[in-house]
Amino acid sequence: MAQDTYVIRNIAVDAEGSNAIDAKNKALNLARRNGFNALIKRLGVDKESFSADDRSISTMVNSFEINREKSSRNRYLASVNVMFNENAVQAYLGRNTNIAIDDGMLNNHNFGTSSSNLYGRELAEKQIGRNRSLSSYKTEVVINGLSHLVSLKKSMSRIPALGGVLLSSIKSNRAVLEIKYDGDAEGLKMELMRRGLQLLPNQMGMASGVPYTLVARR
Repeated sequence: MAQDTYVIRNIAVDAEGSNAIDAKNKALNLARRNGFNALIKRLGVDKESFSADDRSISTMVNSFEINREKSSRNRYLASVNVMFNENAVQAYLGRNTNIAIDDGMLNNHNFGTSSSNLYGRELAEKQIGRNRSLSSYKTEVVINGLSHLVSLKKSMSRIPALGGVLLSSIKSNRAVLEIKYDGDAEGLKMELMRRGLQLLPNQMGMASGVPYTLVARR
């Protein structure tokens, strides 16, 4: 299930502290950090393109599940599952990265974990550099998760003159996409209509400078 994307399982931690409680706190903090790094890799985001401090990461965690643990006077070892909050993670990534949406991010509603899936700001910037001659169409769309964004990308992937789709921002259930297209707006509208989508004037009132709304055809 797509929800499982935000659960990182079996994170091995081993930490020492001034006492048993301090060691456990350090170990769980390490589990959060390692879990977050694993999650953004799963989502296809280059972790080198931004940094997250421990406090920020802690706000994105729903809960822990400790499978096995051993402790001594000043050492703590465990295997930990970390459950992240999908909305909090999306909001954080939307504020701090520019994610290139790609088919490889999702496989049967689970995000790919291949090391070749290196997207994020670095790839987005390279893609923008390659496509400077293409027209850019910023559009707002109502979404229900990153999997929905990938589904939209798949719907547009067969457009011959499509240069790319970038996620400019994400907040709650709305996202702003930057569609790179080798043609004018009318041409893009026609291509999208053939794929069950409509590009309309933006009347959602999300943000200035976002002239279009992308919706499913009725």
